[in-house]
Amino acid sequence: MNQTTQTLLETGTQALTNFELGIAEKSFKDALKQSPSEPKALIAMTRLQLVKSEPKSAMMFAKRAEKQDKTGDALGLLGSCLLQMGEVNKAVSSLQTAHKRFPQHILIMDNLAKALFQQGDFAASTSISQKALAMEKDNADIHFNLGLAATGLHKFDEAIEHYVSALTIRPTFLGAYLQLTQLATMTGKIDIAIKLLAQGTKALPDVIELREELHTLYIAKGQYKYALGEALMMASQYSRPEDFIRIGNTYLLLGDGDAALEAYEAALEADPNDPAAHMNIAHLYRLGGKRKEAYTHYTFVIEHAPQSYQPYLGIGLLYLELDLNPEKARLVLLRAAELAPAVFDVLYPLAQACYAMGHIEEAGEVLKDALPLCHDASQEQNVLAFLAEINAQQQN
Repeated sequence: MNQTTQTLLETGTQALTNFELGIAEKSFKDALKQSPSEPKALIAMTRLQLVKSEPKSAMMFAKRAEKQDKTGDALGLLGSCLLQMGEVNKAVSSLQTAHKRFPQHILIMDNLAKALFQQGDFAASTSISQKALAMEKDNADIHFNLGLAATGLHKFDEAIEHYVSALTIRPTFLGAYLQLTQLATMTGKIDIAIKLLAQGTKALPDVIELREELHTLYIAKGQYKYALGEALMMASQYSRPEDFIRIGNTYLLLGDGDAALEAYEAALEADPNDPAAHMNIAHLYRLGGKRKEAYTHYTFVIEHAPQSYQPYLGIGLLYLELDLNPEKARLVLLRAAELAPAVFDVLYPLAQACYAMGHIEEAGEVLKDALPLCHDASQEQNVLAFLAEINAQQQN
């Protein structure tokens, strides 16, 4: 490999590390013009195409590199291509063959562990990753693979340890943050996830997924002020309707309906046709007894999202709670039930409307459908008490 090709590859590799894909591609193409059969240049192009999520193009370069490559890198990257294409069984077969030729090649072992995990063979994935870890103790990808396999084996504490290790080694490892958050939430170890996600937002300040996860965990812990801080930060960076809606929802948890309404109105400024913003505003107006305003927003959602049950539910509650008109409420709530037949919040007020009209038998049938959909013991007790009242009336 001549000096010019070497310099181009170094420039392109640094650009790829910085995610400057245009510069990387130009450098690698220029390197291939200088040395069309140079395996390092072909491997560099393979890596670039994988970063661009173009596995078929990557495979073409990897196969060309394989003919000249003596290191095993091309075979490891062929496994990456197959995994990105979803060809898990082919990846396992290819990587097992490659592993026999290059038994200490970390990339081959790393991809083989990933492929075995995706195949559902968690024990085999663990075994190959442990061998790789013995060779490279500070490899974040290996710790990540071990975390995935441990999760599959329901060894959750062990999985958390490996994700934490991966993040200690590589503080910008997005996948490890997301897996850790999911696992910590599932196992109730939210404090660990919050601490690491807070670090992650500093290491990856432009990755909104981390702030979204951190906001969710603060909510789960009841730390609404911290959650609001994250929500405000996201809105300042992105100003999307969903960012302002998140602020509004957090203000509601803090008991500030006025601030929530301002946030939802800001969402409408960002997108006047956003159904979620209209729904949230309608909800606040309904709770505040502003029937006309609520109705206007509910009907807007029906026009723009006709398959959503929520605006029909909202209008049904307007008729039931504010207008005291169970006949109209029943008709609208029946439409909501057509769209969402297995939603408790639809069926219970429908039963109330039926009962208020004197349709006792119908109310009882709706309540029986609602009973298995209760979210908690309190709802279940209300349904059972309602059914007992109906049964008592029917017996009389």
